[in-house]
Amino acid sequence: MEGLEKLIEQSRNFGELVCKSENLETLERNVKQLSDKVVDMRTEIGNQERSGRKKRKQQVESWLNEVEQLEKDLRELQEETTRGKENRGALKKLNGTVAELEQRRDFGELVCDVYEGKECPMQVQPV
Repeated sequence: MEGLEKLIEQSRNFGELVCKSENLETLERNVKQLSDKVVDMRTEIGNQERSGRKKRKQQVESWLNEVEQLEKDLRELQEETTRGKENRGALKKLNGTVAELEQRRDFGELVCDVYEGKECPMQVQPV
């Protein structure tokens, strides 16, 4: 009976390991998709900024920086996982960050007009 309990415990541990691995792979795919979007956005922004009359929006710049930070956090998590460190909280947090960034990625325009070398004019939202 004791051998059966050990076998059940080992299979449970194996199942948890497989689940964590699948969750990490899903996170990696989602971050890769965001990273690909960043590359495309930077290319488009660069093309528009070359005219000298356009400047990237601050909210776009902040979003791009947040995706870069997410990539760094994912690399750290991957390194910790390789060393055998268990960090479920970080995996869950990063998945939440991916979801948040996905929701916030639609900016309309990525750039705005530059007015006399100043920042973009403040846009007033209707109430």
